[in-house]
Amino acid sequence: MIIEHFEGKNECNSLENIDDILTRRTHKGVNEFIIHGEQEFPYMVVLVNDNYAYLHFYKEDDDPGFRSIGGDTDLEKDGDSIFYTNTDNEEVSIENVSVVPFSNALMAVKQFFETSDMPKCIEWDEL
Repeated sequence: MIIEHFEGKNECNSLENIDDILTRRTHKGVNEFIIHGEQEFPYMVVLVNDNYAYLHFYKEDDDPGFRSIGGDTDLEKDGDSIFYTNTDNEEVSIENVSVVPFSNALMAVKQFFETSDMPKCIEWDEL
């Protein structure tokens, strides 16, 4: 499994590696992880801001994908949270209804590592 992030790219070949890589943050406490196997698809994007995460899963090219459905956080349901994409300076606003605890995102990445398929531990909204 390949994991690309703000600080570079890592090849991950164990569940322990996933923990080490996904806990990396910039000085702002944020990161973006693009995760895939040997092939480009399927892949998953995980945006992290402290203890919160947003996930997006793509099965194939030209697929709008699936976004995570949250609900297990203390965030305001009708609000938005700021995450970062491409760099830790490029903000993106994500609806809180799509934000999950980071621990759920970590579990999802581990399932993706084991199955190379859309994780079942996350509820998804097809776009």
